[in-house]
Amino acid sequence: MNSIAVTELRDQREGEDHRKVELPESGMGFFPERLYVQTGQAATLILRVALGENERQNATASVISNSPEIIVATPQVTFKPHKTDPTVLEARVKVEGRQVGGEGTVTAYLGRNRAQAIVQVHSKKETLVAPPTRGSNALFTDIKFDDRTDPRQRVYYDRVNSSIVIATAAPSVRIYLDGSNRLDTTVQGQVLLAELITEAVCREIAREGVEKGKYFVLEGSEADAIQNHFIRLQNRYAHLIHQYIVTKE
Repeated sequence: MNSIAVTELRDQREGEDHRKVELPESGMGFFPERLYVQTGQAATLILRVALGENERQNATASVISNSPEIIVATPQVTFKPHKTDPTVLEARVKVEGRQVGGEGTVTAYLGRNRAQAIVQVHSKKETLVAPPTRGSNALFTDIKFDDRTDPRQRVYYDRVNSSIVIATAAPSVRIYLDGSNRLDTTVQGQVLLAELITEAVCREIAREGVEKGKYFVLEGSEADAIQNHFIRLQNRYAHLIHQYIVTKE
């Protein structure tokens, strides 16, 4: 969701080759710092390090897990230049989850540098929503299910908390809830969740783009511009959100 927001709202004068990758003070870190993986499946952590005297292209890092429920499928990874930031090297670390509910810490070592990420194992039935990555300007930081929200509006964006809020009391939402009042157990529930998230994400990006001048708009026609960009964004990104959320299992 945030990658869509960045793509749409970043300063168009900034070329791809000038984007800088944010790294922790140590100079090496995992992205994301917390990863959810479905049992029996693999997921990828991105390991990045600042290019320096001791960190050169083709340098190799060692990666381990402190839990038997979290398997590191690539215990040795080789760094390559980042696509848009020549001052950063990156490598892909594949991890696999075994037991549902398992949690462990994955640690990477490169010389004196060390980076850690927390990995949790979830059921295949759950829809995994990735946690926000490092950075303080993420437009979307959370998805909440609230039975106190006015059911006349099934989903809205809470600008104060940067959260997407789904009204579980709405009749068309309530019939798909599981025992935990979440839309995450059936294909039908996953499809509805994807639709609701698409609506909230595209509408908020459209509003942000118009109000901050990222999108061209004629004076006095802001509301029409927001609606037009909302439709454009849905047509452009809805299938990507569905592909990410709907597992078809």
